[in-house]
Amino acid sequence: MLAPDLRTQIFRLFYALILTASCLYATYGQSALDNERSEKPATDVVRYGIVLDNSGAFRLMLERAVRIVADVVRKNEEGDQAFLMTFSDAGNIVVRQELTSNRAEMVDSVENVYAEVGRGSYLDAINASLAFMVEAEGSGAALLKSLIIVTDGEERDAAIRPDDLIIKAKANKIRLHFIVISAAKQTSKQVDRLARETDGKAVYPKTTEDFKSVSAEIAKEIRRAQSK
Repeated sequence: MLAPDLRTQIFRLFYALILTASCLYATYGQSALDNERSEKPATDVVRYGIVLDNSGAFRLMLERAVRIVADVVRKNEEGDQAFLMTFSDAGNIVVRQELTSNRAEMVDSVENVYAEVGRGSYLDAINASLAFMVEAEGSGAALLKSLIIVTDGEERDAAIRPDDLIIKAKANKIRLHFIVISAAKQTSKQVDRLARETDGKAVYPKTTEDFKSVSAEIAKEIRRAQSK
């Protein structure tokens, strides 16, 4: 059995070691932790716009399109920001929902879209959406920026050229993703090029299984790191 004096000395030594360890952590440990946090890349800030055809020419596909994009929005994570723009023709391109991180508000705006007279012009709508997103940069930079264009893939007398859209999208690091809902069997070369040149993706759902999976596929794409 240890003598009382020896036990006291051991206790004092043990206490001193604990106190020293605590001081070292306070001085260096927390600093190292802070440095580690600062060196980590910022959380992927996702900002995207839904560009939805609500023209009379698209009216038979609109209900299905609304379900798909509403499901994309429901997959938003905390801090994600989105806006909604609809187009029925070149003269009727409307911001239906300003940039918001409120998921319920965005879903409500999507589900209240209805068809209007017009033949659609997705190139002009993309141009307007790019301008809107670039202007929104003033409210904080996003690391991952995309437009999700929902269309039948038919272009009708646009005032802007695809080349100009590609230049503008690439200059602002905005990817163009397309959900093309159409009875046409062939894909759109123009849509495919716009997606490819901007590091985006074009999907052409046809089957029931396609429509079930497309929202998850696009939601994943808007989080994918930008290709170098």
